[in-house]
Amino acid sequence: STLTDYQKLVEMGYISEEIQNEELLPENFFADDEFGGKFSYDEDLLHYFVIAYPREEEDNIDLNRLKFDIANYNIDHYTKIDFDIETEYLDDKLAFVLVRSMTNKENALIYHGAIIRKAPVFKTLQGIDYMNFVISSTNYRAVMQERSTADYMKFFVKNYSRFIRSNFSDDEMDISPEELMARAAAEENALNERGTFVTVNAGPAGLYDTNVDTTQNFVIAVKDVSLSLRPLMRGFADFNRDEFRAWNLALQAKEVGDYRLLVVHGIPALNESMSYFRRAITTRSLFEPLGQSTYRNFLITDDNLQTLLDENKVEEYITFFRNNYIQRRASDSSSDNQSQPAAPTTTTQTAEPAPAAQSETASLTDSPYNQNIAGAHRIVFVIPATGVFKDAFINGIAAYNQSNFANSGFTIEEQQLDQARQLIIVRGMEDEATARQYFSVVVRNRDLFDPLGTAQYRNFLISEENFSIFLREKNITEYMDFYKQVYLNK
Repeated sequence: STLTDYQKLVEMGYISEEIQNEELLPENFFADDEFGGKFSYDEDLLHYFVIAYPREEEDNIDLNRLKFDIANYNIDHYTKIDFDIETEYLDDKLAFVLVRSMTNKENALIYHGAIIRKAPVFKTLQGIDYMNFVISSTNYRAVMQERSTADYMKFFVKNYSRFIRSNFSDDEMDISPEELMARAAAEENALNERGTFVTVNAGPAGLYDTNVDTTQNFVIAVKDVSLSLRPLMRGFADFNRDEFRAWNLALQAKEVGDYRLLVVHGIPALNESMSYFRRAITTRSLFEPLGQSTYRNFLITDDNLQTLLDENKVEEYITFFRNNYIQRRASDSSSDNQSQPAAPTTTTQTAEPAPAAQSETASLTDSPYNQNIAGAHRIVFVIPATGVFKDAFINGIAAYNQSNFANSGFTIEEQQLDQARQLIIVRGMEDEATARQYFSVVVRNRDLFDPLGTAQYRNFLISEENFSIFLREKNITEYMDFYKQVYLNK
């Protein structure tokens, strides 16, 4: 009879009304992680294959030949996948050749394990001390921010592969990606215990977090789990590279309930995510691969995306998105009494005969900025809040001004734009012409920008009145649309 009395069992300690895995509490989550949570263990992120080589050896390396050999390898072994091959600098000592992008960790390891066995691909690197590895998009950003591969190589060897050189015997060279994929499929079908313990919390009545003023993701939710998203991903990869290269956006495919999701990760702020949203949904060619499938578009934070995936609540999120993004933006626009772009609607869409694509650049009549740009101006540099040598950048500009514009009265200020970005502002230009002259000579002096390394940054000139509007909007994309039409088209 005791076992039938729930309250007695609680009082006796046989069961608990709240069960929690203490090892997964936030304060204990990274307790056993030797890397202190620096690197992500998410296996479903996009991955890159990387060749790291010393910059001092650049004169001895035919990079064009190396890229050509990699491209030929990709054509021979991945006829249905287009990989991008790029070069980037980590610091003044190390450079990368990147192959983007593999859809997840397993596919990245298959690519890595196969290509490093092909000695002819690396012929141009003979005699060079280089390394091969694969890395997720999230961990790549962490390495670039830290400007060091030391910790990641330990992480890679422990969690990916012990092979970081192309040093295989002849009998190991003939293995193909297809054979590796077959092995991976066999391992996948084997019966293994998988999964992790998680803390389950029912949470408040409101399923989604209303604090949405943070990094965003753009999502296309397609109500057809059998539809391949690969053509859609290719279109968005080209779109992101052409229109939003500075953001280094990543793509990922997910599945939840009756929906397949294409997720565009890494849009830096709420206001700029609305610009991305507007430009994406008006570029109708992006959605042609969906045919007659039903789909929805929305923006979502990382936390709310995880909730959506955990709870399988797509329909509920559509209502949340409408209330907390579309309607709130319209309300904010009304209270500010400013002319704002019409808020995009998010409803179930079926592919109908596509309307003519709208202009990729918002019209000036929709812009909150004043077209009358006469009067005092500023030069603004938008740089990351971390990962750059800000003081050295400011000191360099100050020294340049002293040498070349000693009697100009120009002053330099710094100001936080948001959590991720800061502004370096040069003031004192009495009119647009003076600002243009200063701007044209500064941006051509590339030595001034060395303290920013490989970080993404923007620079522009702006009138005093429009600068006040910019601080309110905090939307670089929207201002750059205005800037291109008003300043660059003159």
